[in-house]
Amino acid sequence: MANIPHVRFADTCATTPTWAGTVGGVGAPAAGPVQWTFDEIFDFDAISDVDNPPLGGSANKHNPASFTSTKWLAQAPLTGSDCTAPTPTAFTSVSAIFGPGLFVAQTAPDLILVSADHVHFYVHQHLLAKSTNGFNGLLARPSGLEAYNNPAELPSALVPESVEVLNVALHGVYNLTWTTPIPSFEVASGAVTSLVKYGFDVKPVFAPSTTLFGLFSRSYAPSVPMDVYCFAASYDLVLLAVFASKYLLSFPLCALDDTLAEKMGPRYLRRLFFLHLGRTDALKRLLLPQPAHHAPNAICGTAEGQRLTRAWALASAYIAWDARPDLTSQEIRSVMDPLLNELECTQCQLSFLERSSALIARWGEVKTTILAE
Repeated sequence: MANIPHVRFADTCATTPTWAGTVGGVGAPAAGPVQWTFDEIFDFDAISDVDNPPLGGSANKHNPASFTSTKWLAQAPLTGSDCTAPTPTAFTSVSAIFGPGLFVAQTAPDLILVSADHVHFYVHQHLLAKSTNGFNGLLARPSGLEAYNNPAELPSALVPESVEVLNVALHGVYNLTWTTPIPSFEVASGAVTSLVKYGFDVKPVFAPSTTLFGLFSRSYAPSVPMDVYCFAASYDLVLLAVFASKYLLSFPLCALDDTLAEKMGPRYLRRLFFLHLGRTDALKRLLLPQPAHHAPNAICGTAEGQRLTRAWALASAYIAWDARPDLTSQEIRSVMDPLLNELECTQCQLSFLERSSALIARWGEVKTTILAE
C-alpha cells in the first residue's frame, strides 16, 4: 500500500450528542467525541487549517510521500447500530485518485469500494455497470452494499483485492492516466484478472489508446517482454503481443520450456517461431546476390576481380553462420568494413560498399514483430 497515494481521516462514531459549534469560530461541541474527516477536494477557506489531526495519531507515521496535503474539518459524530466505540487513533485511508471529488461528466461518486487493506475508493456505479455480471454481483445485490460511516453516507462494498490491484483495475475502467508510481507487472496482471472476474471485457480495456495498453507496452514490454507476450497471448490481445514480440528477437527459442509454451498457447508459440525463423531465412536470402563486377582494366583485371567475389563470400559465410533474428546493422557493418579495406581497386571497393549498404537497408525492412493476423 506504500506505493499508492492516499489520504486518511479519522473514523470514529458514537451515539452521543452531535457537534454544536463551528471550527475556529463561536460555539463549542456538545459532549461526546467529534469525527474529524479529511477533504482534499472542496475549498474550505473559511475553516482554519490544522497541521495535525486534532485526535490522537498522525498520518506522518506513514511515508509522507504517500499522502497529499492535509486539511481537517470537524463534523458531527456518526451514529448507528454499525458504529463501533469511539477510537480516536483509528483512521480510514482514502485513495487520492479515487476520492470523493472524482467527478465524471459532472457526476459525483455514488459508491465506495473498500480494498482488502481498508483503503476507500470512491467510484461511479454507472461505470462499473458496464460489466456483464454487475461487478461480480455487487451492483445487482443492493443488500450487499452497506452504508459505511462516511460523510456522504454512500453505500460501500468490501472487495478482496489489495489497494494496489484495485487501483490498477479502476484506472483501467476509468482509463485514467497514471499519476502514481508504476506498479509491478505482477500487480498489474493481477488487476486484469480481477477485471475479468468483475465482468469486464479485456479487449476494449486494452485498446491501443487506453491506459492499460500504454502501461503494459511502455513500462513492462521492454523489461519483461516474455511475461507481457504470454499475458497478451492468454487474453488474445494481438496488438499487445505484436508490440512485445519486437523485444523477443534476442530470446533464444531453445529456452522456451513447457511452462512458457503452455502460457502462450499454440497460436502465439507458432507466431514467435515464425518470427525468428523468418528473419533468419530472410537474412540468408539477402546475402546471396553478389556485388556487381566492373569491366577489366589495366589496374584490376579478371584475376584481381576475383578478390571482390572472395571478399563477399567470406563476409556472407561469416554472417550466415551467426545469423540471428536480432542481428543489428552495426554488427553487419563490423564484418563488412575490414574486408572492404582489403580491396585495392577503387571500383571494387565502391561495388562492395554499395552491395553491403543495400544489404543493411533491406535487412532493416524485414518485419521485426509477429504478424497481427
